[in-house]
Amino acid sequence: MAETYAFLGKVTGDASSVVLTMSGIDQTYQDIEFICHVISSTSGGSSGTITLNGDTGSFYKRSCVRDNGGTMYGKQETAAMWDINYSQAGTGGFSLVKIYIPDYATAVDHPAMYFSTGGDSDTSWEIASGGISYTPSSPAAVTSFTWTGTQTIETNSVICAYGINYS
Repeated sequence: MAETYAFLGKVTGDASSVVLTMSGIDQTYQDIEFICHVISSTSGGSSGTITLNGDTGSFYKRSCVRDNGGTMYGKQETAAMWDINYSQAGTGGFSLVKIYIPDYATAVDHPAMYFSTGGDSDTSWEIASGGISYTPSSPAAVTSFTWTGTQTIETNSVICAYGINYS
């Protein structure tokens, strides 16, 4: 098998919805990487949650280190989604999130890694990095990825997916 890093597709915001969903994800790669750039003109609006396969059960875990305005702390949680929530106080904001999921196309548990940064256009910034996992009640391949924002997602927002094969 040749090594591959292939663009699988993207979804973009339309300035009228709080949800971006990428569905029908190609299942022919070993690993997948999602890159999200979410923009909002509303304070705190680039915060959101991520779910896979439309699943909102308590199947998502996250263990991370966060720096929010110079305060470092650790966070560990189990929830019905991965919460990408920034403590923004200024006007508007952005989120940049990268999630790498190995072996996404097989019906197994899905440990992954993520990195995120975000802030508003004035004063508040945050970065976080750590391990995450998606362990549904019935093991399943990852077939969809959804970002649900706290405010309307602007037109320049995008989620891209890349398939990875390696020798």
